[in-house]
Amino acid sequence: MAVVPRVTIESIDEVTTARITGWIERALVRYRVDLGTDLEDVAQEAFVAVSKALERDEFRGESRLETYVWRIAQFRAIDRLRRNRRRTFVDVDDLVLESEERSPIERVLSAERQRQLLEVLQEMPEGCRTLWGMIVEGLSYREMSARMGVSEGALRVRASRCRRMAVEARRRVESGE
Repeated sequence: MAVVPRVTIESIDEVTTARITGWIERALVRYRVDLGTDLEDVAQEAFVAVSKALERDEFRGESRLETYVWRIAQFRAIDRLRRNRRRTFVDVDDLVLESEERSPIERVLSAERQRQLLEVLQEMPEGCRTLWGMIVEGLSYREMSARMGVSEGALRVRASRCRRMAVEARRRVESGE
């Protein structure tokens, strides 16, 4: 059995450092998608871990140094992935700050929507406005048909026509026609 010279931190030169860095990078290739932006951090952590292991004379030479470095790099990647899975991420878009007051832009938009709604309502015939008033009251089609003296079927047709007219009027109001 051949005697493998001990690799220590003192015996590492620039060429060996570059070689170790290359081994770490190749060991982490399979984790690059899962790690994403953490890839560089994991590579640095692996390099520091290898350096410290060599300082403490933990590499016993039972395997090739490349294998030793690969294992450290892969274990660092696996540890990071496990840690990331335990983290709970909150999407910034999901954060809604509750406030009693509406923002100035919300007030302006609300006022604009109300103005447009009033314009649409003014364009509608009286029958449609009466029908919508009953819908807002929460009346059923049966109750509305009894009140207006028409069949439920006829009332549903009227409601559908009023909806179509309102959609068309809204399109005109929003486009400024």
